[in-house]
Amino acid sequence: MARNRSIAFPAVAAAVLIAATACSSARHDTQPPPSGEFRKQTLHFATTVGPDDKTSCDVIGDLYTPVDASAAHPVPALLTTNGLGGSKEQVAMYGNYYAAHGYTVLAYSGLGQGGSGCQVYLDSPDFDGKAATRLVDFLGGVDGIAFQDAAHTLPVPAPDYVVHDKTDHDGHSGPHDPRVGMVGGSYGGAVQFAAAARDPRIDAISPMITWNDLSYALVPNGTGQLTGVSTAVPGAPKTQWMNRLSGGSTCRAGMAELCGLRDVVSGNGYPTREQVDMLRADSVASYLGRIRIPVLLIQGEQDTLFNLNEARASYDGLRAQGTETKMIWMSAGHSVLTPEPGSKVGVVDPAVNYWDARQTRWFERYLRDGDGDTGPRFAYYRNWIPFAGDPAAAYGTADNAEVGAPRTMYLSGDSRLTDDRSAVRPGNQDLTTGPGGTELSWTTAPVGTALDIAGIPKLTVRLAAEQPLNGSVADAAVVFASLYDVAADGSSALIDGLITPARITGLQDPVTISLSGLVHRIIPGHSLRLRISGSAEGFDAPSAVHRLTIAAGPEQALVLPVVGS
Repeated sequence: MARNRSIAFPAVAAAVLIAATACSSARHDTQPPPSGEFRKQTLHFATTVGPDDKTSCDVIGDLYTPVDASAAHPVPALLTTNGLGGSKEQVAMYGNYYAAHGYTVLAYSGLGQGGSGCQVYLDSPDFDGKAATRLVDFLGGVDGIAFQDAAHTLPVPAPDYVVHDKTDHDGHSGPHDPRVGMVGGSYGGAVQFAAAARDPRIDAISPMITWNDLSYALVPNGTGQLTGVSTAVPGAPKTQWMNRLSGGSTCRAGMAELCGLRDVVSGNGYPTREQVDMLRADSVASYLGRIRIPVLLIQGEQDTLFNLNEARASYDGLRAQGTETKMIWMSAGHSVLTPEPGSKVGVVDPAVNYWDARQTRWFERYLRDGDGDTGPRFAYYRNWIPFAGDPAAAYGTADNAEVGAPRTMYLSGDSRLTDDRSAVRPGNQDLTTGPGGTELSWTTAPVGTALDIAGIPKLTVRLAAEQPLNGSVADAAVVFASLYDVAADGSSALIDGLITPARITGLQDPVTISLSGLVHRIIPGHSLRLRISGSAEGFDAPSAVHRLTIAAGPEQALVLPVVGS
């Protein structure tokens, strides 16, 4: 597929909720405390991008400069850009806060958005990554990049007031290596990986509510993972999200390839191999090994676009290769834009926003050579914990992301979900996949004490088909797994809107499905319900129709990550 393609996500409020120091220069303790005053200047940047460096793009950005910054007293820098469909104004809060606290901030509109030229790409390292690298050049003192005008006729000199490092993170020494980090959410989160993969001068990043593998995000498969969330076989397309992104029945300008993806999956029920490769190529899953700087991941618990599994995949991969990484699961995401009580959207306020407090300490540590505590390795928001003032009280913390102890619940033939293996009753239940597919469910008894779940549940089932599967993607059986909170009156609610599809090409062995991660309390008197269905709202119904049978037995089990008991 040609690389001159474009795709855009809508601007969403959630996107703005939003030994590394071995390469550092000497400490700058002589810098006086910032006055809090700064100036702001809108600039145009001449960038050249693409795999052949032949695509010229004008990037518009706002440069926030502390009035105290000077060549004698240099300051560190931050880059930030918007979620797709937005602009530099969407991330102005980072400029306003960090410039008032002694950082130079360059907030820019991503390619093809908010006044910047060229088209929108999928945070490709060759396009978006190279554009960010050009801005790092500017912050490092390279002239001939910034201009007052879009025609690039009125040059603006590069800053001489940004701290420089002696070497980059590849150990190379150069004259234009600024101390610089990146912050932002959604598309503005993934671009940080794309930039850091290309530019070893970037010192620390904090990607928020973003993806690990875009093929999983848009066409997720909960089974058959190769590594992280990536699978050899595509899952079920998120038709509802694709329609929102592409503009519905008519194709939004610049969205031809997303519309093409939508049209293919609406006909087949799955994307082509080429489309999967395209999505995965512009995902950190494909180049995670090139990310070697400190990473603070922040993901939303209520996010049906980029779920917690994506952040966990990035976290696990980075930690496994020795990259300094910490992770926060906050309350809101693309699906629910309301953060925890008392928190504020659209401003940076460490006093009331837990993630802001963690980010400010992260950048103090890695951009200012600070020695303060950057917080726990893993933190997750628990909406059942009351607090007043400090939101940190509502966060559970741990040194490991595996905070929940496994608790096995068995699928009984009488539709009960029980943790007593001896109580499982025999029985077969039938399920039909495809348009208008049927559903099955298993429900626990009302819990006597709170059941707190935090992590990624795993479902293992053995399925039998009335007609054998031929092993192809087209003939696969597609099922959807989800968890519900059932009240004492029998009413039920889908937990955080999370549904996990699984495309199954063979039934010789039991199938294990990694459900969407969640943090949820089942309160006393409520029950937990597992539902397996042959179709699901928000997803394209698979074209292949299969009649499946699930027989009760000890190998049919749901494993929950349970904390606190």
